[in-house]
Amino acid sequence: MDADTPRFLESELAPAPAHACRFHVIPVPYEATTSYGRGTAQGPQAVLAASNQLETWNGHGIPAAAGIYTRPAVDVQGGPEDVLERIEKAVLCTLDSGSEALPPGDREEQHADCARNNGPIDTESGRRDTVSVPFNAESSPTLPVVPVLLGGEHTVTLGALRALKNRCGDFGIIQFDAHADLRDSYDGTPYSHACVMRRAVDDLNLPLFQIGVRSLSREEHVFRLTRRIRGLNVGEAEDEARRHSGSSFLPSDFPGKIYVTFDVDVLDASLMPATGTPEPGGLLWRQVLALVERALAGRVCLGFDVVELAPLPGMHAPDYTAARLVYEIMGLTLPHAGPWPGAKYLLPASGRMPLDNARNFAFYSAHDGQVRRIGVTVKELINKLKDAGWTFREGVNHTVGISPDGARKTVVNRRSEDVGPETLRSLERQTGVKLS
Repeated sequence: MDADTPRFLESELAPAPAHACRFHVIPVPYEATTSYGRGTAQGPQAVLAASNQLETWNGHGIPAAAGIYTRPAVDVQGGPEDVLERIEKAVLCTLDSGSEALPPGDREEQHADCARNNGPIDTESGRRDTVSVPFNAESSPTLPVVPVLLGGEHTVTLGALRALKNRCGDFGIIQFDAHADLRDSYDGTPYSHACVMRRAVDDLNLPLFQIGVRSLSREEHVFRLTRRIRGLNVGEAEDEARRHSGSSFLPSDFPGKIYVTFDVDVLDASLMPATGTPEPGGLLWRQVLALVERALAGRVCLGFDVVELAPLPGMHAPDYTAARLVYEIMGLTLPHAGPWPGAKYLLPASGRMPLDNARNFAFYSAHDGQVRRIGVTVKELINKLKDAGWTFREGVNHTVGISPDGARKTVVNRRSEDVGPETLRSLERQTGVKLS
């Protein structure tokens, strides 16, 4: 990645050690098989540039509190197998950076590979530099890392899937896409963007669940039926998005570990015109976020990608939408990314961030190596008020609390999973109830 390429959210986040970060952004500006509109090679740069217009607070929390590292772009010169091998190595190096040192084996060779593809590393610790976090973080070297690929055409996903299969074993794929991408070959190559999910199913034997597909060939339709590939068409996806349910719509036998691949053409073309093969009749913003959240419910997210953005000159809204999408998915994965065995979280000495690996988590603080809780979950907050005699009325995304004498009211946003100390003090003044 050249000097002019920004880090993700560089405008807000200062550099810090790589091992402090959960999210490792991997730009892959690969474009070789696009079959209609072109420009996906400029997608990663556009997303990174647009990310500098984001705010760290996304309305529900600060996903960046977990740390965001932007790796150098993968070298995309050469044939598809060469590029896929480099992507696989980049993802493996990313996963390795979540441990205190690189895995046993030929350590010098691993160090050389990671340095070539991902920047310099310390040969004693295996750690790398140039990471973005909003605090002066001192995080555990076993912090679970979530690779985040920025495409590029959809073919890049295969490299990440190979790496995760190598490291994590079996898992399932959640594909958001207007197209099935299940052709065995297209335009003379099995590595076309139209074939990436076929490679995942046939070559890697990974279960697949498709969301939003509305354009596919007869061959792909037959393959889906033969292999019993399940999913939600656009109408079904819209119905699921309307359900105010925290439960997953995935089949009960779908793997507990998942990878999310997001082709931006799943969005309606009115919202996302900047893609090589736009399709009308797609999903809208709040629908896709609701579907991602419910797809992750009860499962561990190993990584995700956002691909097929083809920036349009003079139109920056799609670039920003893609960058915001990346950041939103980061936030949605946080309760579901799960630590590796033995992983611990150490917190910023001057800040706060989620500690629990649970859907409802609370704020914690670390001082002199001691971790203490400084917040409560929304559920605990409501229970404390109920104990004080308050009654509650449920709204769509909020709960209205009414004091025993009916003279006081408070509104609790159920989309916020945790309540920090400042909000607690305000609520204590408002309600007259001791909450901390």
